[in-house]
Amino acid sequence: MLEIPLDIRGVIIKIFEPNKEHIWCAPFLWRGVMRNWLQNIDSKSSRLIEGIIAHDGENRGSIHARGAGVAARTGQIDLACRIIQSLLDGDEITSTDMARIRALLSDERKSIKILLNRQRQWPRNRWNLHDVPAWIIPAWIKAFRREVSNEQISIISGGHLLAYGNWYWYLPEYSTDYTVERLPKKMSSAP
Repeated sequence: MLEIPLDIRGVIIKIFEPNKEHIWCAPFLWRGVMRNWLQNIDSKSSRLIEGIIAHDGENRGSIHARGAGVAARTGQIDLACRIIQSLLDGDEITSTDMARIRALLSDERKSIKILLNRQRQWPRNRWNLHDVPAWIIPAWIKAFRREVSNEQISIISGGHLLAYGNWYWYLPEYSTDYTVERLPKKMSSAP
């Protein structure tokens, strides 16, 4: 059984490996390498896929790619697959799917704006987002880097659809790369 992340990368793998059995995992726990999946794809499709992945969590760029990313991270796999397949085939996206994309992006943008409130950090540079699902944290990190600071920070987030508990995210200075580990149960329930 193939383990794939519940994000845009996993949806892309699912599209290009339709006959393999797979199991979804939390994206921050996946240890696969996306480049391995892009090797057997023609260069035009590979560049398009790399662009779709790069737009995940961004606030600018292709509305379709960004929408596919949010759909994938929130578990709306069929929608994410339809968007990516439309992009690969050069087809139009239906008006119903476009409305869903706009709604997803609007909700994510509003949520991130609220979560960038500096009162959510205590002590300094430790962001307490324990009431926030982990699927939004990668997009929050990109917004934080773009709009707030490049300092080293840590984040405590809530769980993921596929990974219960609270999670500790460490973000080095000037980077959007992070490490994640589950908080011990005792720390997860602390006020």
